[in-house]
Amino acid sequence: QIKGMSNEAVADYLNFNDPANFRRSFKRWTGSTPTLIQRLFNFD
Repeated sequence: QIKGMSNEAVADYLNFNDPANFRRSFKRWTGSTPTLIQRLFNFD
């Protein structure tokens, strides 16, 4: 994720119609939420 991009912006960039679908998919793929990954890697 690019620093400063919201989860909604990333979802839109990846052509997800619904940010909630992106969050669910991300968690399924990685085992973590996008927000937690942002915080762990200081992307916020």
